Amino acid sequence: MRVKVGLAALALSLWVGAAQAATVERLTLGRLAELSERVFIGTVTAQASRLSTSPRQVWTDTTFRVEQVLKGDKDTAPFTLTLLGGEAGQGADRLRQVVHGYPTFQVGERVVLFLERTPAGLVVTGLAQGKFTVVEDAKTGRPMAVRDVGDLAFVGAHVPTRTFLGAPADPNRLPLDQLVTVARGGVPLATPVLVRPEAVETPQVSLPAEVAR
Repeated sequence: MRVKVGLAALALSLWVGAAQAATVERLTLGRLAELSERVFIGTVTAQASRLSTSPRQVWTDTTFRVEQVLKGDKDTAPFTLTLLGGEAGQGADRLRQVVHGYPTFQVGERVVLFLERTPAGLVVTGLAQGKFTVVEDAKTGRPMAVRDVGDLAFVGAHVPTRTFLGAPADPNRLPLDQLVTVARGGVPLATPVLVRPEAVETPQVSLPAEVAR
């Protein structure tokens, strides 16, 4: 399966300030899953960049071995995603093109990828918000899903109206099994409520006079 992000998809991002970040709506994990037509766990098996001449641009094809489909089309055939950006060409014709806000991939990287349907085809949902890298927690050995949204600037930030004890405090780093639950339509995770010990009042008990003596 091959999908291509065309120039129309670039309209999703706006350039802001010197940081050159892409401006997007902040998506909760639940909303990310809701907007996505297809979600899968896979490993990057190949990546190649090429030049187009009219207009002169760099396109990068990233191919994934689909390990497990969490939502949508259950086809586990290799999946190729084409994104604008990368480096290609030779000598004076070599061109490096950076599209801020787009996720990047490395061969051998294991990811959870959220894809939504647009007129240009399937694209990564919410730009970099829709790509998580699977890593092993150094202390526990537990598989974790981690994403990098440092190249994004958020507008219309969504503030959860409810919180749940035990949910991860950081939606950019959470246990893989919890992200899988959300991708399959489970309860969205939210920031836990933290109560400082000093904020808990100790109830005052009045003793009868004879006991007090």
